[in-house]
Amino acid sequence: MTKTERLRRVVIVCGYFTRNLAYYRAAWQDKTLRGATHHFWRHVNSNFFDIAVLEWCKLLGDKKDPHHWSKVVSNPTTFEKNLLSHLGISASAFKNYIDGMRHYRDKFIAHLDSEPVMNIPNFKPGKAAVDFYHAHIVTKEIADLHELAGLVTKLDDCYREAMQEAKSVYNFNQL
Repeated sequence: MTKTERLRRVVIVCGYFTRNLAYYRAAWQDKTLRGATHHFWRHVNSNFFDIAVLEWCKLLGDKKDPHHWSKVVSNPTTFEKNLLSHLGISASAFKNYIDGMRHYRDKFIAHLDSEPVMNIPNFKPGKAAVDFYHAHIVTKEIADLHELAGLVTKLDDCYREAMQEAKSVYNFNQL
Protein backbone atom coordinates (compact mmCIF):
# COMPACT_ATOMS: atom_id res chain seq x y z
CA MET A 1 0.00 0.00 0.00
CA THR A 2 1.40 3.40 -0.94
CA LYS A 3 1.63 6.25 1.53
CA THR A 4 -1.13 8.10 -0.34
CA GLU A 5 -3.42 5.06 -0.16
CA ARG A 6 -2.77 4.74 3.58
CA LEU A 7 -3.49 8.44 4.14
CA ARG A 8 -6.71 8.16 2.12
CA ARG A 9 -7.79 5.19 4.23
CA VAL A 10 -7.15 7.13 7.43
CA VAL A 11 -9.31 9.98 6.13
CA ILE A 12 -12.05 7.45 5.30
CA VAL A 13 -11.91 5.87 8.77
CA CYS A 14 -12.05 9.33 10.37
CA GLY A 15 -15.21 9.97 8.36
CA TYR A 16 -16.73 6.64 9.44
CA PHE A 17 -16.00 7.43 13.07
CA THR A 18 -17.48 10.91 12.75
CA ARG A 19 -20.68 9.78 11.04
CA ASN A 20 -21.31 6.97 13.50
CA LEU A 21 -20.76 9.26 16.47
CA ALA A 22 -23.12 11.86 15.01
CA TYR A 23 -25.78 9.21 14.27
CA TYR A 24 -25.48 7.96 17.86
CA ARG A 25 -25.59 11.40 19.45
CA ALA A 26 -28.49 12.65 17.31
CA ALA A 27 -30.91 10.28 19.02
CA TRP A 28 -29.88 11.42 22.48
CA GLN A 29 -29.45 15.12 21.82
CA ASP A 30 -33.19 15.74 21.84
CA LYS A 31 -33.84 12.73 24.07
CA THR A 32 -35.43 11.03 21.07
CA LEU A 33 -34.69 7.50 22.27
CA ARG A 34 -35.76 7.97 25.88
CA GLY A 35 -39.39 7.23 25.00
CA ALA A 36 -38.71 4.84 22.12
CA THR A 37 -40.92 1.79 22.17
CA HIS A 38 -39.20 0.00 19.30
CA HIS A 39 -36.21 -2.12 20.24
CA PHE A 40 -35.00 -1.71 16.66
CA TRP A 41 -34.01 1.92 17.18
CA ARG A 42 -32.23 1.22 20.45
CA HIS A 43 -30.19 -1.52 18.79
CA VAL A 44 -29.42 0.61 15.75
CA ASN A 45 -28.30 3.42 18.02
CA SER A 46 -26.11 1.12 20.11
CA ASN A 47 -24.52 -0.20 16.93
CA PHE A 48 -23.58 3.34 15.89
CA PHE A 49 -21.82 3.75 19.23
CA ASP A 50 -20.01 0.43 18.96
CA ILE A 51 -18.81 1.12 15.42
CA ALA A 52 -17.53 4.53 16.53
CA VAL A 53 -15.50 2.78 19.25
CA LEU A 54 -14.09 0.29 16.73
CA GLU A 55 -13.14 3.03 14.28
CA TRP A 56 -11.59 5.12 17.05
CA CYS A 57 -9.44 2.21 18.16
CA LYS A 58 -8.16 1.75 14.59
CA LEU A 59 -7.01 5.35 14.51
CA LEU A 60 -5.78 6.00 18.04
CA GLY A 61 -6.17 3.00 20.30
CA ASP A 62 -4.46 0.03 18.70
CA LYS A 63 -0.80 0.40 17.74
CA LYS A 64 -1.01 -2.84 15.73
CA ASP A 65 -3.57 -1.35 13.35
CA PRO A 66 -2.17 0.01 10.07
CA HIS A 67 -4.30 3.16 10.49
CA HIS A 68 -2.87 4.01 13.91
CA TRP A 69 -1.29 7.44 13.89
CA SER A 70 2.11 6.09 14.92
CA LYS A 71 2.31 4.17 11.64
CA VAL A 72 0.99 6.97 9.44
CA VAL A 73 2.28 10.40 10.40
CA SER A 74 5.71 11.54 9.25
CA ASN A 75 6.91 12.65 12.69
CA PRO A 76 5.19 10.57 15.41
CA THR A 77 7.00 12.25 18.31
CA THR A 78 5.91 15.75 17.31
CA PHE A 79 2.42 14.55 16.43
CA GLU A 80 1.93 12.93 19.85
CA LYS A 81 3.21 16.02 21.65
CA ASN A 82 0.85 18.25 19.65
CA LEU A 83 -2.07 15.86 20.09
CA LEU A 84 -1.67 15.81 23.87
CA SER A 85 -1.35 19.59 23.93
CA HIS A 86 -4.49 19.92 21.80
CA LEU A 87 -6.39 17.62 24.17
CA GLY A 88 -4.95 19.32 27.23
CA ILE A 89 -4.00 16.05 28.89
CA SER A 90 -0.84 14.18 29.87
CA ALA A 91 0.49 11.11 28.13
CA SER A 92 -0.57 8.96 31.09
CA ALA A 93 -4.11 10.41 31.07
CA PHE A 94 -4.39 9.71 27.35
CA LYS A 95 -3.10 6.17 27.90
CA ASN A 96 -5.83 5.68 30.52
CA TYR A 97 -8.41 6.98 28.04
CA ILE A 98 -7.11 4.57 25.39
CA ASP A 99 -7.22 1.72 27.90
CA GLY A 100 -10.87 2.54 28.65
CA MET A 101 -11.80 2.55 24.96
CA ARG A 102 -9.96 -0.69 24.35
CA HIS A 103 -11.52 -2.27 27.42
CA TYR A 104 -15.01 -1.42 26.15
CA ARG A 105 -14.07 -2.71 22.69
CA ASP A 106 -12.52 -5.93 23.96
CA LYS A 107 -14.94 -6.78 26.76
CA PHE A 108 -18.28 -5.63 25.33
CA ILE A 109 -18.01 -5.43 21.56
CA ALA A 110 -15.50 -8.05 20.41
CA HIS A 111 -16.19 -10.47 23.25
CA LEU A 112 -19.04 -10.39 25.69
CA ASP A 113 -17.21 -11.15 28.88
CA SER A 114 -18.99 -11.55 32.16
CA GLU A 115 -18.08 -8.20 33.64
CA PRO A 116 -20.83 -6.81 35.88
CA VAL A 117 -20.37 -3.16 34.88
CA MET A 118 -20.15 -1.63 31.40
CA ASN A 119 -18.31 1.68 31.43
CA ILE A 120 -19.46 3.60 28.39
CA PRO A 121 -16.60 5.70 27.00
CA ASN A 122 -16.94 9.47 26.93
CA PHE A 123 -16.43 10.56 23.35
CA LYS A 124 -15.58 14.20 23.97
CA PRO A 125 -11.79 13.63 24.08
CA GLY A 126 -12.09 10.83 21.52
CA LYS A 127 -13.76 13.08 18.97
CA ALA A 128 -11.24 15.86 19.63
CA ALA A 129 -8.41 13.37 19.02
CA VAL A 130 -9.90 12.15 15.73
CA ASP A 131 -10.55 15.73 14.64
CA PHE A 132 -6.89 16.57 15.35
CA TYR A 133 -5.58 13.47 13.56
CA HIS A 134 -7.76 14.12 10.51
CA ALA A 135 -6.76 17.79 10.33
CA HIS A 136 -3.10 16.80 10.59
CA ILE A 137 -3.43 14.34 7.70
CA VAL A 138 -5.32 16.81 5.51
CA THR A 139 -3.08 19.80 6.20
CA LYS A 140 0.38 18.31 6.85
CA GLU A 141 0.67 14.82 5.36
CA ILE A 142 -1.13 15.10 2.03
CA ALA A 143 1.04 16.87 -0.54
CA ASP A 144 -1.72 17.40 -3.10
CA LEU A 145 -5.32 17.95 -2.00
CA HIS A 146 -6.44 16.33 -5.27
CA GLU A 147 -5.39 13.07 -3.63
CA LEU A 148 -8.39 13.53 -1.31
CA ALA A 149 -10.92 13.86 -4.12
CA GLY A 150 -14.27 12.46 -2.99
CA LEU A 151 -13.24 12.18 0.66
CA VAL A 152 -14.21 14.17 3.73
CA THR A 153 -11.82 17.07 4.14
CA LYS A 154 -13.79 18.91 6.85
CA LEU A 155 -14.92 16.72 9.72
CA ASP A 156 -17.05 19.48 11.26
CA ASP A 157 -19.16 19.58 8.10
CA CYS A 158 -19.33 15.78 8.01
CA TYR A 159 -20.48 15.68 11.65
CA ARG A 160 -23.08 18.40 11.16
CA GLU A 161 -24.50 16.78 8.00
CA ALA A 162 -24.65 13.33 9.63
CA MET A 163 -26.34 14.81 12.70
CA GLN A 164 -29.00 16.49 10.54
CA GLU A 165 -29.51 13.34 8.50
CA ALA A 166 -29.97 11.19 11.58
CA LYS A 167 -32.36 13.63 13.21
CA SER A 168 -34.52 13.71 10.11
CA VAL A 169 -34.65 9.90 10.01
CA TYR A 170 -35.38 9.59 13.72
CA ASN A 171 -38.06 12.29 13.55
CA PHE A 172 -39.59 10.83 10.40
CA ASN A 173 -39.99 7.47 12.08
CA GLN A 174 -41.35 8.98 15.31
CA LEU A 175 -39.74 6.47 17.57
